[in-house]
Amino acid sequence: MTALPKFCVFCGNKPDKKTKEHIIPQWLIKLTGDPDRKINLGIEVDRKNEKNEFKLREFSFSAFHFPACTKCNEEFSALENETKPIIEKILSKDFLTNTEIDILLNWFDKVRIGLWLGELLLDREVAPVNPHFHIKKRIVEKDRCLFVYELNDDLQGIQFFGTNSPAFMFTPSCFSLCINNFYFFNISIDFLFAKNIGFPFPVKKIMVPKSNGTRFEFKKGLDEVKLPLIKRAFAKASIEIYQPLIPKEIGDINSIIDGFYNCSYLKEHCLDFKKGLGDIFYSENSTLLKLDNDTELCLSDGSRKYDREEFMKVMAKQVMDTQLYLTIQMMPSIEELSPAGKKEVRKTYNNILLLQKKYRELIDIKKGSR
Repeated sequence: MTALPKFCVFCGNKPDKKTKEHIIPQWLIKLTGDPDRKINLGIEVDRKNEKNEFKLREFSFSAFHFPACTKCNEEFSALENETKPIIEKILSKDFLTNTEIDILLNWFDKVRIGLWLGELLLDREVAPVNPHFHIKKRIVEKDRCLFVYELNDDLQGIQFFGTNSPAFMFTPSCFSLCINNFYFFNISIDFLFAKNIGFPFPVKKIMVPKSNGTRFEFKKGLDEVKLPLIKRAFAKASIEIYQPLIPKEIGDINSIIDGFYNCSYLKEHCLDFKKGLGDIFYSENSTLLKLDNDTELCLSDGSRKYDREEFMKVMAKQVMDTQLYLTIQMMPSIEELSPAGKKEVRKTYNNILLLQKKYRELIDIKKGSR
């Protein structure tokens, strides 16, 4: 296996005028405690070890950074500057606009993909995946949701979970991030709830031979909401936020938009139709509501607070099980592949599922990053 070359986490190219990108930004590290504190970055697997033994990987937050182009880093610093006051508002239980929540979801896209790339770079000598996309290619691209949970203490710290699991390494679609006394559970993947929110949706996903792509066969949207948007049981959150997105990279995008997306329902449910940004929706009393331009939303309802130690276990299980579910549910058809190709894909998926189940059994979920 050839070691991964170093790359810019934003664009994927060899870093130009290299700088250091803190995926967990320095402003957030300072907001949550000592910047030089040691953290646990999940499980490190020595894949050269035949026993496949697990051990904890420790780092200091101040040293947790990865290569980036100077230009790319400067470009994304604007997102960090916009996100900082939004996180501060959440922690102080202030209200957010739909535009601020859209920015927050962009930031979670950046952090989720950045942590995935960071894990690959940390394991670059034995990386299980050669990334075909980077932050710029996966930000504001796929349906996304964010569930917010509040804890019953005032402790400071950061904890992220699920970014080192086999399923996440294969598809970086779901993770959790704890900031002080708030837990955030984030999912983003192709057409996660497109059908149930009334948007066009694929009736078939077909793996394209000799490529890493997937071809979608679409159906017109239902033009109505069907709950639940995601047919999974999740821990009760203070707030559930959803944003459908019009995909940008699914083949002949112009004909798809003209044939399925250029309709009044879509335009009435988009923050910015031309940019492919769906509206911000939130769940309240088993009802899905749209956050209008003249309304603000508090992400803490104050009615439910969880014990930290107990909820860590709940969230760890929720992340691991959701990653497993997404890996199974989102697998495209392999009908067009050769017999050898089908065999290889089945082997890959079976290995991922097996390793994910083993990881879930062996990981010590009581130990987190603080």
